[in-house]
Amino acid sequence: HRAQLEIQMQLTLPDTTAIVSYHFIGSTTPTGTLITPTQSGSPANTITAITGVSVLNDSIVSVDFGRQNIDLNLGLTTNVNGDIRMTGSTALDTTFSFNNLNVKAGENAITSCSTCSANGFFAGSEGGLIGLNYEVKAPLAGGNASIAGVAAFEK
Repeated sequence: HRAQLEIQMQLTLPDTTAIVSYHFIGSTTPTGTLITPTQSGSPANTITAITGVSVLNDSIVSVDFGRQNIDLNLGLTTNVNGDIRMTGSTALDTTFSFNNLNVKAGENAITSCSTCSANGFFAGSEGGLIGLNYEVKAPLAGGNASIAGVAAFEK
């Protein structure tokens, strides 16, 4: 005889029309590379690791349960190369994706980035936590940066 155990997990999100802020509580150390031209006019590039990257403490995910919408405001610091800010909105669901994030890198203007995204999910009692992975590709320090990581948020 074979016994099968089926476990179903139902995540219950808060039953409210309020806007709830989920604040940054921790992350992995983001990893990244910076690709810069070796010299002006040369097709060769130099690829270097971006070190000292971390998620900024003012990063927040805002959930509007009434409008059924999620807003992301995620900041990264690269220490010597400046900060990167990613923002975007998506529909509310227990798992969600942000695509075409708006990105401000260093002193550059805010741009829509088709290669910048974040994917998340609610966890914990009444969806009290959010887990989020992200990837950003943006101009930075005279080259193109590619940074990825994972962050956690709590209401």
